[in-house]
Amino acid sequence: MDGIDYKYSGFEWELWTSPVRSLEYYSSLYLGGAAHYERELTGWKYGLVCGVTVKPIPRVTYYLNISREDFYYEYGGNRCELQTVVWNKLSYQVIPAMFVRGIYQYNSLFKASDASVLFAFEYSPLSNIYLGANFRDFSAFTEIGEYVEAFGKITYLWRF
Repeated sequence: MDGIDYKYSGFEWELWTSPVRSLEYYSSLYLGGAAHYERELTGWKYGLVCGVTVKPIPRVTYYLNISREDFYYEYGGNRCELQTVVWNKLSYQVIPAMFVRGIYQYNSLFKASDASVLFAFEYSPLSNIYLGANFRDFSAFTEIGEYVEAFGKITYLWRF
């Protein structure tokens, strides 16, 4: 990264709207110069992000976010990379102190599907229990230990 000038500029446009209480929509468009830190170069990027939040019934929320980025070596030049990411999140608030959440993500660049689940319970103010699991690139399962992580966490507020 030494000697590389990462200065760039561009244009970004965003739109947020919520026509009804149970629906929210987001979109963003980016055009302009950008840095590609992994390849240590600068170029030109087109980015489009669309997201929607739906609350079909009380205590249930669904998020969908789709983003696409085209990275070019220079404006009007050859494409270096194309990446599309689809991200989904479904959460259910069982009671005010307890929720369950699931997330699924697909990345076209790495052709990987990832998922995670989380259970959280606040058993007293600022004291919580978390149980969850992450499933990394589950489309390529060969051994379950390589791609699955399970975790638990308990927090407790001490008052002095």
